[in-house]
Amino acid sequence: MGFGDHNLNLPDGQNFAPAADKVQAMARLLADRPYHLGVPARQRDAWARWEEHAVGRHYLATARAETTKPFVRITNELIAKCYQGDRRAGYTEAATTVRERLIAMTFAECVDPTGEYLELIEAEINAFTDLVTWVAPCHDDSGGNFAGTTIEIDLGSGQWAALFTDIDFLLGDRLSSATRQTIRSEIEKRIFAPFRQRIESGQDIYWWVTCTHNWNTVCLNCVLTCALWLKEDLQERAWYLALVDDLIAYSNQGFEESGFYTEGLSYWTYGFGNYVALSELVRAATGGRIDWLKQPKPSRMARYGVRMELQDGLYPTFADSRMEFEPIHWLNHWLNNRQDDDPARIRSTAETFDPFVPLGKQSVAAILLNLFHT
Repeated sequence: MGFGDHNLNLPDGQNFAPAADKVQAMARLLADRPYHLGVPARQRDAWARWEEHAVGRHYLATARAETTKPFVRITNELIAKCYQGDRRAGYTEAATTVRERLIAMTFAECVDPTGEYLELIEAEINAFTDLVTWVAPCHDDSGGNFAGTTIEIDLGSGQWAALFTDIDFLLGDRLSSATRQTIRSEIEKRIFAPFRQRIESGQDIYWWVTCTHNWNTVCLNCVLTCALWLKEDLQERAWYLALVDDLIAYSNQGFEESGFYTEGLSYWTYGFGNYVALSELVRAATGGRIDWLKQPKPSRMARYGVRMELQDGLYPTFADSRMEFEPIHWLNHWLNNRQDDDPARIRSTAETFDPFVPLGKQSVAAILLNLFHT
C-alpha cells in the first residue's frame, strides 16, 4: 500500500464517525482545557535546567547557525517545479531545512527566551499561508492538491500542522495573536474541515484511514495532536479522541500477534515512534485511563526493536530497512523508562544511552517525551 492507493467511498448511510456514546465517554475522560504533551516555555523552572544540557546547547547552536545562512523557503514556484519532469528533490531538501530551522529556533526560545527568534518563527509560519497546498508533491500523484481541486492530508501536511501546533503550545502568547489565529484558521481549512467532512460523509475518505502501516499511525498522531490543543470545545476534542481510538486498530493490524513488524526496523522506528507519541498523548490527556501500551499486543509491538537485535548493535536487514541501521535507543527502551507506576513493568535492564541521539533528527513530540515524560 502507498500514496497511490485510492480513497474510500462507503455505501450510502455508512461512515467512520465514532458512536455518540463513545464520544460522550471520551468527554468524561478529558479535562475541560485543551492538552498537549510537554511543558510550555513559560514554565521556566522546567526549561531552565536544559539550557546547559547537551540538548539545550544543540538547539541554541543550531538556531544560530541556521539563521546565519541564506533563508530557503517553500514556495508555490518550488512546488510547481516538482511536477516538471518529476523533480521533487528540491522540495524535499527545502522542507527538511525549514523544519529543522523552525524546530531549532523554537527550542532555542524555550531554553533561553530572549525573543531573538520570535519574528523569524512567525515569518516562517505565515509564509505557509501563501502555499496552495501543504501536501508533499511526491504524495500528490494526481496533482489535485496543487491544482486546488482537493485537500488531502498526507505525511507532509499533517506534520506541518502538528509542528505549528507544537510551536503554538510551547511559545503561547509570546507569539502575536495574529499568528496564533493564522495557525488555527489554516489548520481548520487544511486539516480539520476536510478530514471531518470525509469521515462523517463516508465519501472520498483518505486511503490511510484504514491502512495497516505507518501512514495510519503518523497521520492520526498529527490530527489528534492538533485537535487536543487547538479545539477549544470539549465535545470536538472528544470526537477526535474517540475517532482515533477506533482507527488506531488498523495500525495494530499491521503487526503480527507476536509483535513482529513486516515493514522492517526503519519503518518501525518511524511509524512506532509516532505510535508511542500518540499513545502517550492519549494516556496523558485522559489521566492514564486509556493506555494502549498496557494492552498485550501493543506491549509486544513496543519490544520489537529489542527483540530484533541479533547481537550488540546488529539488526537484520529486510523489507525497507537500510543495510546498516540501529533503532533509536529511547524507542527501544520506552516501556522501561516512561513515567508510570505499573508494578508489572520490567525495569531490571540497565543500559546507558542518550535519549536525544540523534539530535536534530527527531520530532518535537519525541524531544518533549524525553524531556518531561520519563
